[in-house]
Amino acid sequence: MSIRRLSKVEALRQIYSCAALYDKNLAGRSLLFVGSIDNNAEAYEAAFYPRNFLHLTGVISRLKGDRFYRALRENRMTIDDITLAVDGTTEQKLAVLPRLMSIHQTARMIGEYNHSRPLLIADKFAGTTTTAMGLTLVNDIYQPSSALQVDIRAITAKATRRRVIAILIKEQS
Repeated sequence: MSIRRLSKVEALRQIYSCAALYDKNLAGRSLLFVGSIDNNAEAYEAAFYPRNFLHLTGVISRLKGDRFYRALRENRMTIDDITLAVDGTTEQKLAVLPRLMSIHQTARMIGEYNHSRPLLIADKFAGTTTTAMGLTLVNDIYQPSSALQVDIRAITAKATRRRVIAILIKEQS
């Protein structure tokens, strides 16, 4: 699969657009993914903090987590504040990020990561047959850590894969 290289201007435009969606749909909220297999339900909570957004974009920035997100929300981010990953990670993540900003409406499966990609760090993935969001366990709660254009079945262990039957959303406060 070949992903078209983006200019920093194009990447920043997409990041701004996705930050607005993240703010509207996910930032400051927790999602409870309820999954089912063989009539047995399990639930996994994921918290979406402003600091998580930077890693989902695939860019490198001197601004870290909360400061990166705040600069975006205050329209202060410039192309000088970001560097695109040379390995194409930025383009790959930004290609799916708009769809993942509505993960609370679109996720159809959740499962444990099968560790099939050596450089990818995540504990679970939630998504569809075309996109997946990595979730990493931090202090007993999952947080978003990656965005992939992939069939979730290819990166989750079959025995742990659950069909999402409900997604509940709440404010974290």
